[in-house]
Amino acid sequence: MLSLNLLSLVIFLVDLVAIGLLFFIPNTPVFFKKDPHWKMTMLVFAFLIIWLGFLFSAELLQTMKAILSLSETPPITPSESSPASPPTKVSTISRDQGLFSLSLIVLFSLVLCGGMRYAMGIIFSLVEKLTGSTINVIPPQKVTIMLIGPESVGKTSVLATTYNAVANDHSIKEFIVRPQQDTMRVLSDAYTKLHKVTEQPHFQDLKPLIEGNQVMAERVFDVHLAEELKLTLGFWDIPGGYMKISEKHSEYKKFKEKLQETVIFINVLDAVALIEGDKTYFDERATPEMAKFYLQEPLVVNSRRKVLVLFVVTKCEKWLKTEPGKKELQEKFNSRYADVINLLNSNDNMAGVLIPIKTLGCVEFTYFDSTTKRPVFQRKPRIECTPEFVDQPLRYALSFALSQLESDKVVKSESEQKFWNTLQKLKGTRDRHLAIYGNRDLLN
Repeated sequence: MLSLNLLSLVIFLVDLVAIGLLFFIPNTPVFFKKDPHWKMTMLVFAFLIIWLGFLFSAELLQTMKAILSLSETPPITPSESSPASPPTKVSTISRDQGLFSLSLIVLFSLVLCGGMRYAMGIIFSLVEKLTGSTINVIPPQKVTIMLIGPESVGKTSVLATTYNAVANDHSIKEFIVRPQQDTMRVLSDAYTKLHKVTEQPHFQDLKPLIEGNQVMAERVFDVHLAEELKLTLGFWDIPGGYMKISEKHSEYKKFKEKLQETVIFINVLDAVALIEGDKTYFDERATPEMAKFYLQEPLVVNSRRKVLVLFVVTKCEKWLKTEPGKKELQEKFNSRYADVINLLNSNDNMAGVLIPIKTLGCVEFTYFDSTTKRPVFQRKPRIECTPEFVDQPLRYALSFALSQLESDKVVKSESEQKFWNTLQKLKGTRDRHLAIYGNRDLLN
């Protein structure tokens, strides 16, 4: 029976690996919830298993009895029985045979599950072709994005300008990004206040566009393709002090829950502090410690999920005018964020993109006031208020988030194929000249 036991063990190991890949490891391409129709597939699969179990209930019961039996003694055959005893039909099986049978039953069930996924994909595709209607092949999901950075660094400004730029760009008209009502109100108010600063010829740091958040605040966007809801983006504005949040804090549990869900971090930092600022001003407005905290957080590192970090550098008008200025900006970032870059380069599940933006386009940093030690900005005459490159954070975030919806189905419906073709067009609108750190394959 040694060979039978060995064969049973091998099949059981195959069963365990398959079960893990199918039902317990989300990052694998065969994970069953990546199938757009997994609920319907599992319902049909469960019905078939129950039906087959009913048909072969006697055999299954006998198999389980054999496995639970304490005796390894093979059944007595009619030839070994007493001559006086009448011939008896024996159907009992040994425990070794029972274990072998169980391993085959589990293997058959897993193969059946895989076949069901393939068959359901074909059925839904045929129904779509016959009816001309779209079955929700990629169910709406919610992606959590964290906006991190020092207080009043301009996180709301970035979100307001990046949304406004994408909303008014019709190069990719298939995807429509719509802020929910409360988010629209906040961003519209922030965008209006942001443009009012251009009425001043000289001014120092911008005042917060909205009242500073002492707690986490969510800004929600719905993403549609041809009026069908595909994705919801939840941008969480995180107060800077949450790096030191204690377990006694009222939002500690919610903060940790959202951190565990986050797949995109948008780290907003000040270009003036990064390039011209002394250590005090740099730590205040462009500290890398915040990015290091989140990228080293066990809830992020141990999850093994794919993570994108967007380093959005605001107020770059002075440096983006010339090639030497652009070079200086990147060199300063590479130098002052060296520890963060090393974290990205050492983790295959992380990628980072450096995105310098012109927040207003018509306002430039000029010098540091010797008295206040604060930067002074000047409104450039005869230059319209035209923010530049502000669309890139949302384009990168949206492309990455939508890519996480990728289906591993062998058969793709026409509507699903349209979705992936449109996503490739969206990815083509990203600026390919930006500096990328970590695993750049995650952005393909």
